[in-house]
Amino acid sequence: MLDFSLAIGVCVGFFFVFVFRFLSTRQEQSISSKKTLKEEKGEEENGDKVIEKEEKQVTEEKKKLSIKDSGKPIKILYGTQTGTAKEWAFHLKANLKEEGFASEVCDLATFEPDELIQNRIVLFVISTYTDGKAPDRCVGFYDWLKDFSYDFRVPTSYFEKNYFSIFGIGDSIYGKNYISTAKEINKMLLRLSANQIAYVGAGDNGTSTEIKDGYKPWLKILIQSLNKIDLNATPLPPSRPPASKKQIKISDEPESDEDDEKEPLVDLEDMGSMMKKSLKKKPSKAAKKQIIAEDIEEEDVEEEEEEDEE
Repeated sequence: MLDFSLAIGVCVGFFFVFVFRFLSTRQEQSISSKKTLKEEKGEEENGDKVIEKEEKQVTEEKKKLSIKDSGKPIKILYGTQTGTAKEWAFHLKANLKEEGFASEVCDLATFEPDELIQNRIVLFVISTYTDGKAPDRCVGFYDWLKDFSYDFRVPTSYFEKNYFSIFGIGDSIYGKNYISTAKEINKMLLRLSANQIAYVGAGDNGTSTEIKDGYKPWLKILIQSLNKIDLNATPLPPSRPPASKKQIKISDEPESDEDDEKEPLVDLEDMGSMMKKSLKKKPSKAAKKQIIAEDIEEEDVEEEEEEDEE
């Protein structure tokens, strides 16, 4: 009886020990699971915060960045022969300051052409010398831009993020050479996808007119365009802003031999196929009638010659 009671006691003891250890293990697993869930939740919260922070940064970056807020000055480049363009370049700087725009004036004679792309907004004040040529002090820049814009190795999208406008100074008495340098530079920049923000301004330095007559309307459109520019936005494809008939006439690009359309070269194989097609082409009814009429005339002439011989 004692042995049986002892055996039962041992079994009960083992049972309680097993239950205790089982409950302890479950409790440890529960605590560990809660800890893991808490850590995962914390990581998710941190991840969400990081994502929110990144999204906030992207949103801030996408906000409109005006020229005034960018803190970067507008570059004003002038090319002059007698000093008139330089005078109006500083006049333009003063007008921009009145509108809240910072700007820098630089002579094209000392400007490094490779730095042009680094300036998001560039305004040119260019005069035209004898026979429509560029002023001596900016011939170097003019020749560089001409070679650069027609170089097949340079992508046509080179200036796609840059904005520009040009104010030309000259005398309309010279006809087609009037502000021709300004119009040619305008043409070269458009060729490289620069964004034109105002038409080519024309300052006529003739006897019956004044430069300011062409400067004021150009400046008005320029200021309107500058206030609309968003430097963070993708610029639109280069296009000419709307202008009056007179302005369009002024900003027309001069004709040049380089722009003449050349006849395409024809491959010898293509020429052969073209000849075959032309030979296979059937003559029209009118052509057939004409051929028959010519044959009849030839036969009549031959008969008359034979009768004369007899």
